[in-house]
Amino acid sequence: KQQQLLLSANAKKKPLKRFKSKDEEWLADQIQKLSDKQKKSELLEKELDKREKIVQQMERLHGMRSKLQSELKASMDERNGSNIRDILISPFKQHFEASTSQQTATTAAAALSKDEEAMLAELEDRIEACQTQLEYKNERISEMTTGQGDNDQGDPMVKVENSSLPEARTLLKLLFKMAVEVKSQEQSKEAELERAALRVDDLQKHLRMERERNSVMRQTYEEKLQKMIADAMTEPDDGLKLVRSAVEERNAILRKRCEELELHQLDWQRQTQQLVQRNAKYQQSMGTCRERIKWLETQLNATKRGDGATTKPTTKTIP
Repeated sequence: KQQQLLLSANAKKKPLKRFKSKDEEWLADQIQKLSDKQKKSELLEKELDKREKIVQQMERLHGMRSKLQSELKASMDERNGSNIRDILISPFKQHFEASTSQQTATTAAAALSKDEEAMLAELEDRIEACQTQLEYKNERISEMTTGQGDNDQGDPMVKVENSSLPEARTLLKLLFKMAVEVKSQEQSKEAELERAALRVDDLQKHLRMERERNSVMRQTYEEKLQKMIADAMTEPDDGLKLVRSAVEERNAILRKRCEELELHQLDWQRQTQQLVQRNAKYQQSMGTCRERIKWLETQLNATKRGDGATTKPTTKTIP
């Protein structure tokens, strides 16, 4: 009996360690995977937007090059003095231009001026640069799409869809438990934010009161100093020395007080900045918690609908 009592006492003293089950670890892992997948999707959208801008820029550059080439061609026709012949054969030139583009470009380049050649060269360089950027973006988008496709094979609902009814109920309980924990964490963070805001208000009020007190002390000191100087002007040298010593002593006290107030002000400003930073972090974490709550509520609703629609106890499919 004594040994049993000792064992029970030791068991009470030792804290019980909480081990996460495999389902809880799997669910947390799947939530992290979903968050990573969402971030990758956002990056993919940004890359697609950048590629679209590059394509638009290339189209604009091609249009500028075509316009410049047509203007140069018209000016060359005017210099040759064969407008009638060019008008008659212009449809054939447009049809034949695709097959003899290299010969036309060589002939036009021979008659171009230096400025026109520079403009064409600049347009060609910009088009080549855009083409290089477009190829890089296409490769990056293909890599991101391939990686996302591989990650889609590990969908977090695959295990729920392929699990039996008791396992699905267990997962439903875990989802509900995690949703409750997330909401409780959000409430605690909101309460801490409210306390931090009240603390900031108290610090600001205290700082304002100290500033007002400091201004009143300075005003009182200036009035007393002027009065002492006026009295010292009518007294002998001993009185003047006494006044000076008193003034210096008072100045030293006031300087010390001002330094203390400045230190307090710097400390309060630092604390206020820390509270603002903590507030920003809490807001960010609260946003993450809200996203997790939305996802968990969606999964809970889907699991409940699947549980109501299931007739066989062996398998369960969640839409």
